[in-house]
Amino acid sequence: MLGFFRKYQKFFFVIVTFFIVISFSFFGAFGAIMKGDKVVDREIGQLVDGSVLKEQRLHGLIRLLQHGIEEGGRTANLLNDSVIHKDILLSGIGEMLAEHLIEKLESELEEKWKRVKNYAPYTHPYALAISAQNVWAQFCPEINTLLEEVKQAPEEFSKAQLALLFKLYHAQAQFPPPLLHQMLYYQQQQNEQVRPDPGLPQANVALFGFQSVEDWFGAKFVEEIGKFILNAACIAKEEGYKVTKGEAHVSLLSNVYRGIKVFMPNGNPSEEDAHKHFSSQLSHIGLDEAVAVDHWRDVLHFCRFFHEVGESVFLDSLALDQFKRFAKPSNRVCRYRLPHALQLSSFDEMLKFQCYLEITHDGDYLGLPTQMRAVEEIMDVYPQLAYKPFKVEIATVSKGDVAARISLKETWRWEAHAEHFVQLQGLFPALSQNVGNTLEERMAALENLDEFTRFKVDQFARNALVDENPLLVDELLMEANFKGRTLSVRLKDEENTLSGAHFLGLLENEDPSLARYSTDGETFYSIRVLEKGKGWHLVSFDEINRTGEMEEILDVLLTTAYPSLGFEEPFDEVKEEVGAKVYADLLQAIGTYAKIDELDDYAHHRFDGVLHAMRDELSKNPEGFVQEGPWALDKREEQLAQNRLHLEIGEFSPVEKGGFYQLLDQEEVSASLEEIANAKEHLKRDAKRELMTKILKRL
Repeated sequence: MLGFFRKYQKFFFVIVTFFIVISFSFFGAFGAIMKGDKVVDREIGQLVDGSVLKEQRLHGLIRLLQHGIEEGGRTANLLNDSVIHKDILLSGIGEMLAEHLIEKLESELEEKWKRVKNYAPYTHPYALAISAQNVWAQFCPEINTLLEEVKQAPEEFSKAQLALLFKLYHAQAQFPPPLLHQMLYYQQQQNEQVRPDPGLPQANVALFGFQSVEDWFGAKFVEEIGKFILNAACIAKEEGYKVTKGEAHVSLLSNVYRGIKVFMPNGNPSEEDAHKHFSSQLSHIGLDEAVAVDHWRDVLHFCRFFHEVGESVFLDSLALDQFKRFAKPSNRVCRYRLPHALQLSSFDEMLKFQCYLEITHDGDYLGLPTQMRAVEEIMDVYPQLAYKPFKVEIATVSKGDVAARISLKETWRWEAHAEHFVQLQGLFPALSQNVGNTLEERMAALENLDEFTRFKVDQFARNALVDENPLLVDELLMEANFKGRTLSVRLKDEENTLSGAHFLGLLENEDPSLARYSTDGETFYSIRVLEKGKGWHLVSFDEINRTGEMEEILDVLLTTAYPSLGFEEPFDEVKEEVGAKVYADLLQAIGTYAKIDELDDYAHHRFDGVLHAMRDELSKNPEGFVQEGPWALDKREEQLAQNRLHLEIGEFSPVEKGGFYQLLDQEEVSASLEEIANAKEHLKRDAKRELMTKILKRL
């Protein structure tokens, strides 16, 4: 053996030397390449303390601060406690910073403004009443008011539009997108007669589709916020504020812990869970722990600087008490207000109500007639205004639910069948290139499809299997939960799937087809009739107006009168003027009670005459005043801040804004803890804005 190595030692020496040289050459070159590709940390500016600001420091800070948990986006960074959202944007200093930098930000903000102007809020495709605007009207009407301002605003972006953007951001913070999404989904679930919107679970219902600060105000603004925080931290250090690395580390862990609790409301995360998510979040944003802690120290310097300025505000509650006793005595009143259905918002809505009133009632149409016509008489001409109530139990499944239960094996077997494959070739061009004479060829063609096309093919096949096998629907309906409902079934109803003459006949006869009922082949119902409707009932104005059918009835009335009224313009251009002539007597009567400047004012004062009569009757005989029927006023006690009309106790106010009130008693009160806190919050906000002004002068 040794003789063998001695004999060929020169040969082995050459081979070993060759590989050593190659190895050193490769790794040396690789190291040089890697060294050459290393990202250079560029200098991008200077901070107020004279230190150099580098790109990686700024961008690392921005990554740490983005997607705060309270911003309402689809993703959440648990490491930060929404500093940009709470401490900058909602505090008002963000708007000051944006105004200060408006020239830098203008190009990006112009693009954002175009998107704002073209925005249309979410509306359910199968039930117009389920919409973002209706939810906002109930829970956050300020958003609808601001959106109207957006409509009236010019197309070009300006500083005035910047203020409007910030107002909208603040308003959405009061009613964030996840809550809006939850309310829309709840409304859809509550009405089983409405076909579900398949896009709702994933719908982006945020205002303008903006889900982050960058979406709202642009990447440049987020970058400028980062620079501002670093500069504010420098000034805080000059003022003597100190934050240790240990404090910053504990603060980050606390943020993660609180964030986990938001997503685990019924759980109690352990320290191990917090550390695990802490590491995961750092990895996700591409920061190591030491760098993140250094960034968070800067953030805490900024936060403490501004928070302590706000907290240093002193408010003497005695001064607030004296002011409140002078300016805000408490007045307990009993308010009488029109019911919601009679709070008409526009001239068009008033015309629809008047038309409804004349169809359904006899009597004084200038007031509020109480003599209702027989429903059978009404429905002979207007079948959409009558319904029968049926008590039922309903189970609901969708075609997608049934299709999801079909196995891949069954799906692929269907696709590979010769007849079905020909059908698929006509729908999916990617399959048309394959002849598919044999089973193997068809299977190979299907397997060669890209992932997206294969998903579409499988989806089509599953739906086809559902169409071919209705027993699959029956099986799932038998497993579904039945819920008790009362259906209001009309002879004519274009909005609800569970209505109309045909469906009414099925309910009356308890037809077996109700065990699997569908009008579109997409949503299936199993319906058990518990109690059949007894007699016809009148659909309320609120309901018929909500569905849009009252608009159609009014249009028929006005178009019939239009030719005889002498208008030269097309009907659509003068619809309101036609209505004004048709109901001239009503408008004249309304004008005797209020000054009318525009047509919508008639709607606001439509019931002033009725309210005057009710107030006079109530003031003469408060004990004997009885309200009956659908037009009864809403009555409730409430507190008024001021007795601006200087009423005596027991006296009634004039009629205004759809109602009136009676002063019950009056007393002086001291400032509450909540009022003191609110006043202090305003002072804190002013103190922070003052500090912000000083900092901006240094930048």
